[in-house]
Amino acid sequence: MTAQDINRSLYIFRIVDRVTVTGGSIRSIITALTPTNNGDFILLKDWELLLEMNKIITISGIKKAETSTPPGQIDSVDTEIEKTINKMNACLAELSLPFKIPSCELIAVILPITNNP
Repeated sequence: MTAQDINRSLYIFRIVDRVTVTGGSIRSIITALTPTNNGDFILLKDWELLLEMNKIITISGIKKAETSTPPGQIDSVDTEIEKTINKMNACLAELSLPFKIPSCELIAVILPITNNP
């Protein structure tokens, strides 16, 4: 398996409660969205994200790469990021978090490598 075998994007979010006076034990969570072939997204819980990340770090060449290949179309990446943030905001209720006012922050994007000439 090589870096070219990463075939789908991974959008990693940190979810926090904007109300800080509740004193709950959970202050934030990490979750992710990954697109499907039909244009929808799969919501990954923290442990599912860890499994995906573990797969990625075992790929040959990932740790050795000094630089990454820049994405081909920046506009399409920006559009996809905006779409993904909107989807995550819509998914907040699905997570059943103990937060009064949850807020999501995109903290990382892992994009597949494309071999554009």
